[in-house]
Amino acid sequence: MNLINEVITHKVFGEGNIVNHEESIITIDFNEEIKKFVYPDAFRKFITLNDQSTAKTFKEIFLKMEK
Repeated sequence: MNLINEVITHKVFGEGNIVNHEESIITIDFNEEIKKFVYPDAFRKFITLNDQSTAKTFKEIFLKMEK
């Protein structure tokens, strides 16, 4: 799933934009402050996708990965 340019909300850093996604690292720009997170683990506790359609699709994929 291509997550680049998706808008997210982080529990501590607030709203940001995904600028890069490698295998296990996701890079987010929080108003010119760049942070890297472990993918997909960060979505479990810290990050949510703002687009509800993309978030729903992502949750379905994430559930399949857990099984």
